[in-house]
Amino acid sequence: MKTIKAKNLTAQLNFKAGGNPPSTQPISAISNCFPGLELDFRAIWKHLFQGIELHEAGLWNEGHVVLHADENEAAYAAGVRDADLLVAVNGQAVVSKGTREGYALEFSNALADVFELAGQRVPLSFKSVDTGQDIVVDLLVNPLFKDGSLSPTLADPGTLTQGLCSPWQADYRECGCYYWAASRPDFVNAQPEGPDGTTGKSWMQRDDAQRNRPDSRPYPNTDIPDPVHYTYQELYLKWEEKLKFVIGGQEQNTP
Repeated sequence: MKTIKAKNLTAQLNFKAGGNPPSTQPISAISNCFPGLELDFRAIWKHLFQGIELHEAGLWNEGHVVLHADENEAAYAAGVRDADLLVAVNGQAVVSKGTREGYALEFSNALADVFELAGQRVPLSFKSVDTGQDIVVDLLVNPLFKDGSLSPTLADPGTLTQGLCSPWQADYRECGCYYWAASRPDFVNAQPEGPDGTTGKSWMQRDDAQRNRPDSRPYPNTDIPDPVHYTYQELYLKWEEKLKFVIGGQEQNTP
């Protein structure tokens, strides 16, 4: 019998390989990419344009930085060098001109339409960090897919997972705003208490007394250590002591 092979891209991407659990398919992802538990989609943006490598998330007060310009490609010939800043793509700004000059916009928003131009050349605007001059050059948009899989030009095997962090020790604390509430809640048994906030249990708080205090924001997103909540160092070095696991319906101090 002749083998049936899916030819449309959607069917190929949704194909479940024999022996693989459902979690191996993108549809099972919880849609977080900063980075997520399954993959970090930001890595895709690094090699979207032929001849340059970008910083996938930009830098807070510098915008989108060119990590490397290939000496054999058009960008380098036009004068783009390592550490120059990407300012706009196809007329769409990728940095803000507000109070934070050069503040990087998320590529997932600013460049979403560029994928439709795969295989075409589009104008990119750069600013030279050495001279301050503007550089405009047309670069090829690399395709996102090849033969039903992510193009190896954009992401070698392992690229989308190499930057993932430890969710208990980093992601849960880093987001600082109930970011995981849909599937992995960090603030539970919540009851509104009017203007005083919300009563609930936050696993980031050190003891039961603090866990049950009224608080509309159980762990502040601040660089200043809060004595009420666990620190990064504690979660990484003493996770088996600090994190509580529910076993048989009871919180445990150790796994």
